[in-house]
Amino acid sequence: MQDRQIRETQFRQAAADCLELAKAATDPIIRAALVTMAQGWHDLAEGPFDETFRQLPEDFNERQIMKPPAAQPVSQQEQQIRPKEE
Repeated sequence: MQDRQIRETQFRQAAADCLELAKAATDPIIRAALVTMAQGWHDLAEGPFDETFRQLPEDFNERQIMKPPAAQPVSQQEQQIRPKEE
């Protein structure tokens, strides 16, 4: 089996696992999240994921490099004048 076919099978299995968990979930928010995840796995199984997976880390790294660093707040310490001890 080719790598692509193996990944397609794994992605379809992950989608099926998410749907099984969704069937057992009692919380509607969790159920909706699991169904959404299942759809994402299914889309990956059906889509051009080879190019997508190669491109995602490159895009992420490029955005991280180009993103300006977050401004750090500057803190100052105040000195208290102590009276001279005699």
